[in-house]
Amino acid sequence: MAFEKYKTLVSKLSVKSANGELIWKETASPTAFQLSFSNYSITIAEKPGDSGGNDYVISILNSFGDVIETFTDVDLDEGTPAGYFRRMQDLYEVARRQALGVDKAIDEILDDLDNPL
Repeated sequence: MAFEKYKTLVSKLSVKSANGELIWKETASPTAFQLSFSNYSITIAEKPGDSGGNDYVISILNSFGDVIETFTDVDLDEGTPAGYFRRMQDLYEVARRQALGVDKAIDEILDDLDNPL
């Protein structure tokens, strides 16, 4: 039952993040990014997996900053094709690019290249 809610959460986060409706921020960890809601926060992190690749971890934190739940792409893909690995990897990439301002940096560099001093 809980995994279905996790899958719905990942899907909604993915769509709203891709549409620019959510604002991801940096955390103290260079491989984790955070999204804040009124009473809870969500982090998405990239961690080395058991098979040599990376796993993606979503944690839900309460208003005190305590982790109240954690799940991974491996949890969601258990017994099914690896569809949530790709979804969570894409979500992580959107969160990372937004939190670090990657697109803004590229736009400024392109502008500098088009308009040299």
